[in-house]
Amino acid sequence: LSAGYHAEHEDDALYHQMLYLVGEGRLFANTILPYHRPNHLSFTYLALWPLYAFMGGGWLALHVLKACIMASGAVAVCRLARLGGAPAWAGAAWGVVYLAYPPVIVLTLGTVRPLALAVPVLLWLLDAFVAKKFRPFLVWLVVALLTREDLALSAMLLVSLAVVERRSREWI
Repeated sequence: LSAGYHAEHEDDALYHQMLYLVGEGRLFANTILPYHRPNHLSFTYLALWPLYAFMGGGWLALHVLKACIMASGAVAVCRLARLGGAPAWAGAAWGVVYLAYPPVIVLTLGTVRPLALAVPVLLWLLDAFVAKKFRPFLVWLVVALLTREDLALSAMLLVSLAVVERRSREWI
């Protein structure tokens, strides 16, 4: 149990340090554990540095940023419900269900990892796909791939669905 607990805080420290050192111009430095790197190099985290710095850096800034990004998924869920034909109140209810969903709460309040950012990014990607808005889809696809490299599998699934739906050539 303590080894798992320690690993959680180790990842927190590594991603926090990654953001901190970006501000010092040391993009890939690691002074905590020189032989250990985060499992996934997330360029999305690097892109968050200006907001992180604006908020004064530190643990609180990192967790507030993550919570805001996770909460944005509620808006995407609400939009997806509306695209599915649900009334406005039902879309809002689904947004609340997303926010109250235990895995979302754990990812929001837990350790800082790119996996946490993947949830709302994939929801926004799905929103653009369902709305059949190609340019926002491309933007969210790039953000997804910069968040975690293994999200390409999700993108491949959506492209396969575009083929089945016989969407225009740009989707394929």
